[in-house]
Amino acid sequence: SERVGRAVKEHKERKDGSGWPQGIIGDKHSLDAQVVGLAVMLDEAYRKKLRPRGYGPSQLIPLIQAESEAVDRDICHAVVEMLRKNAQGLAQVIPIEFMPKLSRYLVVQQRFMVHWLELAKQCAVGMREVQSIAQTERSMLII
Repeated sequence: SERVGRAVKEHKERKDGSGWPQGIIGDKHSLDAQVVGLAVMLDEAYRKKLRPRGYGPSQLIPLIQAESEAVDRDICHAVVEMLRKNAQGLAQVIPIEFMPKLSRYLVVQQRFMVHWLELAKQCAVGMREVQSIAQTERSMLII
């Protein structure tokens, strides 16, 4: 149907305009497309990353939370609730001896991310000052 075709076509779109193929900003793309997009992303993450390492589906919750700004809030809450209710006890826990190294690593990565985002913001502001069009506004919204 047309509804299914639209959902498939727009499933890589994100509310912040960072999606593909049209870069739709806001709530202009369908909830169906958002559900399909989130399902595809979670399926790929689970099959390629989590399941081979022995993790359960409940480990997808942080990924959903990271995507919460890109799709409708109600969709994210529904998926998180579904995963919590169907959580399986297969989740692998990181051994305690790895936690100090992991925490130091994450702090360093956070600093890099903050620095890169500041640079991206400066670049987007510069682009908008040169020419204020939909594409430069979209860059600002993404950052």
